Amino acid sequence: MERLKETRDETQVTAIINKASELNDRVTMIESNLYDIHLTGAREDAFRNPMKLYGRISALGSDIMYNGADFAPTQQQVEVFDKIQDQFEMTKEAYNTFVEERLIPFYQEIGRGQGEVEFIEQ
Repeated sequence: MERLKETRDETQVTAIINKASELNDRVTMIESNLYDIHLTGAREDAFRNPMKLYGRISALGSDIMYNGADFAPTQQQVEVFDKIQDQFEMTKEAYNTFVEERLIPFYQEIGRGQGEVEFIEQ
């Protein structure tokens, strides 16, 4: 934060902070497709919101591994897996789009000409 204040005026710093907040809200929305971001650890939490992708795939995997490892998955389990996989691919695509269209340009904007920020793809 101090480095931003040293290299930019107050209006620019405010704009960067606002944009960072918007990016945080957007990535949190994408993240919330994977698991319930509102869990606090209380026992009742699991009943307050619908199960997200992580919980669904975990339940399906548990059912297949522990309750039926000696048998092929049922047709219903295959259908559930296909639906979960489709939802996961949509979330993955949303994340990749977020990184390419919003996060990388943001990093380039705040690091322009300063050599401060370098984005490394993994």
